[in-house]
Amino acid sequence: IISVLEAKPRVFLYGDASVANSLDSLTGGWGEVLADYMAEKVLLQNNAQPATSLKMFIDNDGVKQISDLPSKSVVILQFGNNDLNELNKNHYSTLDDFIRQMDELMKAALKNKLHVVLCTPLACPYYFEGRLIDRLGGYDDAVRRVAEYYKVSLIDLQNLTHNWLLSIPEEQVQMYYAEADENNAILLTKDGASEVAKMVRDAMLKDKKLAKEYMKNAEDIMTLYGGGDALVQGALHVGGHGDGIAIGMGILRSGGAGIDGVAADGAGTFLAAAISGAIGIGGD
Repeated sequence: IISVLEAKPRVFLYGDASVANSLDSLTGGWGEVLADYMAEKVLLQNNAQPATSLKMFIDNDGVKQISDLPSKSVVILQFGNNDLNELNKNHYSTLDDFIRQMDELMKAALKNKLHVVLCTPLACPYYFEGRLIDRLGGYDDAVRRVAEYYKVSLIDLQNLTHNWLLSIPEEQVQMYYAEADENNAILLTKDGASEVAKMVRDAMLKDKKLAKEYMKNAEDIMTLYGGGDALVQGALHVGGHGDGIAIGMGILRSGGAGIDGVAADGAGTFLAAAISGAIGIGGD
């Protein structure tokens, strides 16, 4: 017997403080705002935790957590900002290790027939002589490559937030980022969480399955929230096996390996070295 709760469409979020539910009145994560854009029938569970990394998630039975989720649920993952902090041994992973950890999660998720959405880490507002500097060290590219390898959905939040930061004066950044240190740890303000949630929302609306089964009607969203100010410009690569349609700098594809349930072990062994080489990490 399937309970009414189990029968509802489910969305599970995992990530760091920029995703997590707020612990105070000043800061926030985009995950708690995203709930406002989901259809009433959808149950969204935000499992993101402040001050965490992919390594910490894996060390705390993250693979089992993903394996135990209800089959065919949507799972959205955003890691990377805390993983490159070499000064924190609990957070830090080398890029190769980060890719292997992503691979573990992907194998568990696809074996469980989950619809996976990977998010690149947020751009950090670090400026040098007035120029916005990318300090993610290839961890964002690693997420892109993993999404491409497994043909799952990708929301390129690094690209979106980088372009967003370029569009606002440096002195206004503190309105959106409550904290952004030299190690790329990020804490959003309520306004910042709202802006990033709009980016995620707009990207999800470009996924035919998510838009139809999980999201509020697009017209309702525009009416309620005045959408359209966080256009994704092709930031969503919806994994699938069809022909791609170029949209800006990204690719939008129909279908989805996560929906069809392509088992990870059927895709062959994932080689971190291959991805690392493709993005110019390691080697001579």
